[in-house]
Amino acid sequence: MSLAFDKSTVVKEYKEKIEILQKDKDAIAKKLGETVVEKEFLVEKLHSLASSKERKSMIDSKLNMSLNKQCRLLQISKSSFYYMPVKPFSTPQPLGYHYS
Repeated sequence: MSLAFDKSTVVKEYKEKIEILQKDKDAIAKKLGETVVEKEFLVEKLHSLASSKERKSMIDSKLNMSLNKQCRLLQISKSSFYYMPVKPFSTPQPLGYHYS
């Protein structure tokens, strides 16, 4: 009987490949889990250490990352990122003043 048609050898090879792939998958999943925990830790630290204004200044439109994602990571609402405060009138009007 030829080795090419020996089912037990082929099955054994596939089982070994599956085992190697499973170990690789487990290692990648572990690394991903560690990375997620580290990211969450750093996001919380950044949020507690930097003011909203400082975090807003960290957003860079030239990065290869969307503004939505940057806002989410920095825990800034997109509307506050685009908000421009309105300057008050230069001379305050008296309370009873009406426009003619």
